[in-house]
Amino acid sequence: MLGLKGVSKSVVELSISDHAYFERAVFYLKPNLQGIPARALHQEAQQWVQTILPAKQYTAKSIVRHLLWMMGCGALGACIAAAVILLRG
Repeated sequence: MLGLKGVSKSVVELSISDHAYFERAVFYLKPNLQGIPARALHQEAQQWVQTILPAKQYTAKSIVRHLLWMMGCGALGACIAAAVILLRG
């Protein structure tokens, strides 16, 4: 548990190293909490951060690449379906 300068509340502060916008999260603890291990508080805070933040940051380039791949697969499937229909008839 880390304390902030000038603040009388206890906090848990997590560093977020691989996010595009955020570098840390700060959780203020309720004043009536006593006897809870710091490790348990840290794990609970990590679970909240994992819930809030997306698992992967997508770039415009990766989205376009994915869309082109899906369109190519769809076009290939349509060509195969057309070939099967033409060969049967």
